[in-house]
Amino acid sequence: MTQKFSKLFIFSFALGLLFVSCSDNDNEPQKPKGDYDNGILILNEGNFGQPNASVSFTNTNDFEVENEIFQTVNSTTLGDVAQSLGLYHDYAFIVLNNSNKVEVVNRYTFESVATLTEGISLPRYVAFENDKAYISNSGTSTVAVYDANTFAFKSTIDLGKTVNQVIAEDGKVYVQNASFGTGKEITVIDANTDEVVKTIDLGENYNELAEGDDMIYATADSGLIKIDLNSNEVAGTIAYGTDVAKGNKIEVENGMIYFVSGKSIYEVMPTATEVINPPLIEVSTSATWDAGYGFGVEDGLIYYAIANGFTAPSTIYVYNEAGQKVQEITAGMGTNSFYEND
Repeated sequence: MTQKFSKLFIFSFALGLLFVSCSDNDNEPQKPKGDYDNGILILNEGNFGQPNASVSFTNTNDFEVENEIFQTVNSTTLGDVAQSLGLYHDYAFIVLNNSNKVEVVNRYTFESVATLTEGISLPRYVAFENDKAYISNSGTSTVAVYDANTFAFKSTIDLGKTVNQVIAEDGKVYVQNASFGTGKEITVIDANTDEVVKTIDLGENYNELAEGDDMIYATADSGLIKIDLNSNEVAGTIAYGTDVAKGNKIEVENGMIYFVSGKSIYEVMPTATEVINPPLIEVSTSATWDAGYGFGVEDGLIYYAIANGFTAPSTIYVYNEAGQKVQEITAGMGTNSFYEND
């Protein structure tokens, strides 16, 4: 009896140690996957015609900025005009417009993984669906399709019209058929067959798109047009109120719409029928055409970039969701967008 009790005690004690050990491991904070984990990637366009595009990185604790991280890690330049960036699993796809390529890096270490050039001509944006990367090409009015895991070129979808932003959601790829405020359509591609299945006519010119909660929102001439992703139909417009100028940059975050109109940043509920003054933020700056050149809303913070005429590093104002300025930082030349990397 004593021997059985001893064995039972030893087994119970060992099991307890195992449980404590597992609990301790579960409570341990996850180690960063690389130097650029748990922060914000800042995309800097650079000067057209010069290979000075770059990516900066900042954390959201002290906002210390590290510039030119691709150059630092890979000992080479990134390219000419960093138009946009897409995150897929462990990878960042950096779209280099005037270099006619897409650089793929490990998103956490920024070590180079692949360079995509086949079917690429003045690329603009990238989105991911069904393990495929869809890259819009303004030079050929096409969308190049790549295997997002192996980086192998698969096919080209010829649209024969303006292509710009690309949004992927629920087995569909939405391609903006507008640029610089001109264009009224969105092309819908079935990601299973890579065939065009619909063209959505917004009825008026628009600038930019953002997706959130089964809706796409477009900054149009009259207001924020809503496109229902379940029906792929226009579902209404949030009209600009009195003295609210046409929107440009737009983001959807935590169930709210944020858009830029010059030096004003508005916060709008998706159920609203009208954008009402005053804005959430009125940016205090003497900058003119390049004010708000870059914009992003990530993890409760609002980022507004001033390009400083593309003759100096960009100035970035960081605000909280209450509209209070919390930081001012400096990044690379021509900051145009921000991406949460975690």
